[in-house]
Amino acid sequence: MLFRSATCHRHRLPMRDAVRLRRHTDEVWHVSFSPDGRALASASKDGSIALYSVAKGVDDADNVDNNPDQYVVQLQAILRGHKEAVSFVAWSGDSGTLLSCSNDNDISLWDVRTGARRAVFKQPPTMSAANNSPSIIGAVCWADHTAQRFVTAASARNITVVRVDDGHAETIPAPGRVSDLASAPAKQRLVALTQERIIVVYKVMPVGVTWPTPTTMRENEAVTSLHLVGDGRHALVSVPHAIRLWDLDAQRRLRSFRGPRQSRFVIRTCVGGAHGAFVASGSEDACVYVWHRASGALIGSLKGHSGVVNAVSWNQHMPGLLASASDDGSVRLWVPSDGQAVELPPLISTSPPPPPTTEPPTPSAAQRMPRRLSARHRRRSTDATDRR
Repeated sequence: MLFRSATCHRHRLPMRDAVRLRRHTDEVWHVSFSPDGRALASASKDGSIALYSVAKGVDDADNVDNNPDQYVVQLQAILRGHKEAVSFVAWSGDSGTLLSCSNDNDISLWDVRTGARRAVFKQPPTMSAANNSPSIIGAVCWADHTAQRFVTAASARNITVVRVDDGHAETIPAPGRVSDLASAPAKQRLVALTQERIIVVYKVMPVGVTWPTPTTMRENEAVTSLHLVGDGRHALVSVPHAIRLWDLDAQRRLRSFRGPRQSRFVIRTCVGGAHGAFVASGSEDACVYVWHRASGALIGSLKGHSGVVNAVSWNQHMPGLLASASDDGSVRLWVPSDGQAVELPPLISTSPPPPPTTEPPTPSAAQRMPRRLSARHRRRSTDATDRR
């Protein structure tokens, strides 16, 4: 019955390529809607982050009443400061702050309202014990809704919890080399993936309180990326030829979603649509794939990009709006067949600014994050024996 309902309402799924956002000069590696649905951030190999406003409606309110799937996007800011590719962004729960991590081993904290970089948390580069390559921060997420602490990992056998106010870092052991992270602050849950194919579930504790021993589950294939669903009970775990839905509370795998190609690179997934009934993923074949979550049935593959689709994000407040980021240098917005989306002229100049004369504040050397043992390059998806 659920699948029949989903297919009957297929025309309400975002499956039409409506807008192509081209504000980057190189591959786009990540894209994410804010928790309140009113903003979109994209991260690029060119070292910048594009920040857009998102709203319902195109020209007049009457049209919105007749067709709710009409959207307006507008470039608000280009966030610059990283010296190398930006691989990931993470929104705070109130949508007011953005974290970004980069191949320059900096984690930047951005004020979304002003576009200012409030702080930089530096990690000195180290060498990977696995292949003698430079260690790179590959994942970052918030530890709580207050945006007072964040968590990072760089393929070491631990995670690092960092306080925003003073940069104090606490190291938490992990049962393997951590390659990806996701959090559900409402559930006090942090989930990590390791290169040894282990899913690690932590309970986040207050500052100064010892974290309990985490729960672990094991996959039978190399794990490449992680997405937590809703309150954090369920997780999407990507393996080379499928996406698997896990019930973390019951510690069991529920079903698999098949179709995308993701054997070479880290490809990110999401859940969305009405009542979170659908799963979406990028793919190395330049398509976006959409499945029915309850049945695992493939609804369709969306064509439009001309390069690897690295990440997708579904607007949780506007279920007819899906974003995808690609190596072709674009972010595309997908809407239902009768929907509409337009990009308004940017509010700012898109010309590169002159080099900054001062650096944003950084924690003192004693407060910087500890050195790491190893890390993987964000772009490569490989097994524990071959990480770059």
